[in-house]
Amino acid sequence: MYSLIFWGDSRDTAASLKSNSIKDYIKDKVVAGHLQVGGDETLGRGIFAVSWL
Repeated sequence: MYSLIFWGDSRDTAASLKSNSIKDYIKDKVVAGHLQVGGDETLGRGIFAVSWL
């Protein structure tokens, strides 16, 4: 399964987050190593390893 993720600078002028800090947050905190999609989490189904290119 392949997916594309796009990010850019924050549109909120009060936050003023740059795209690099958003990218680092997504890669390190949100999707660190594995991603679970769909149901049956207790059975171990729908678990994907994430590889950033």
